[in-house]
Amino acid sequence: MLRELGRLFHWGPIFALSVISFISTVGFFATLLWWPPLEIYGQIHLGIYLTHIPLILFSFLRSLVLGPGFVPLKWRPKNESDEEFLQFCSECDGFKPPRSHHCRKCKRCCLKMDHHCPWINTCCGHLNHVNFVAFLLAAPVGCLHAAVVLICSAYRTIYRSDYHNLVATLYRPPVNYSVAMFAATVLAAGFAIAVIACVGFLFVLQVYSVIRNKTGIEVYICEKAEDMERPEDSSFVYPYDLGPWKNFKSFLFAGNGYDWPVKPGVSRFALTVEQKLQKEAKRERSIDFKVVKGYSGAFFPISFGCRLLFNIPISDEPRMKLSVGEKIVVTRGKSKWLYGQKETSLNGKTGRERGWFPRQCVELASKSVFQRFSSKKDE
Repeated sequence: MLRELGRLFHWGPIFALSVISFISTVGFFATLLWWPPLEIYGQIHLGIYLTHIPLILFSFLRSLVLGPGFVPLKWRPKNESDEEFLQFCSECDGFKPPRSHHCRKCKRCCLKMDHHCPWINTCCGHLNHVNFVAFLLAAPVGCLHAAVVLICSAYRTIYRSDYHNLVATLYRPPVNYSVAMFAATVLAAGFAIAVIACVGFLFVLQVYSVIRNKTGIEVYICEKAEDMERPEDSSFVYPYDLGPWKNFKSFLFAGNGYDWPVKPGVSRFALTVEQKLQKEAKRERSIDFKVVKGYSGAFFPISFGCRLLFNIPISDEPRMKLSVGEKIVVTRGKSKWLYGQKETSLNGKTGRERGWFPRQCVELASKSVFQRFSSKKDE
């Protein structure tokens, strides 16, 4: 439990909890100013407002503490014959169950991984997906209520009326109509509107994923499957889309994270087999490069020129530090950036490092493949 609570000490949860606390606190005082609980309706309103806060915090903290559910290190399926259909993770020294993926930030394979969320400082996956979606719903709803209260309070602060004089005679609010309070109200309203827009949009995306029973990673896999060249008598069928209602029940009652219901007549390993085929195709497209100019791994490498900065990949994928003489295997690229991997050695253990780096840092190890990678068009 202490290790899970340690996830709180990260800029993502700290920022998220700070915003939640700021909006909630300022909204509470604004409620006392705008609609003082002098009568039953004001008391009901205040009670509803205060209900949002524990709901938001509960779903947020529970998704953070539970985590996605990690595959045990060196995991093997019960039936040895299933191993040929599964991917092997060299980092965890074990096989990946269906719908599992390795997170480079968590440094573990996660069950039914959807994505890594910096706001909860862990992945969204099998164990915490329901709580995460509940947070995505509770936060915009609570902020919508807070935004109404804050905007109305700010409006009445600017346009003072007999209303304030009447309230002042019946009820002494705990907050004065000061410049500082007004500034805090406007700032909190801005934060609340931003949360409604951003988190609300994420909630819509998650609902769409739940209805189709596809994680964010699986959406990407299916998109690549549509573009893959394959024999006419073969095709890929996504196995977990059972219809909206069954998909929703599968989302709520997710089982053990290892076995998932599939469409009739479709193999339960259909997705993992497709992933293996896509990775094999990617290896066939890969090209060897050698490093001719060092790169520190900086996100904004100013020394490489402005044109490189304006073409930075829009991705949370890492940058890879390069040293002259290293060999890089490149699998994809942009006009000014390439993405690849290299072998690393730490304490006698061989591993792989992946990331983006400037194209001008490398040159082709074999000039015969120049035409295959000379295009500046994004792959």
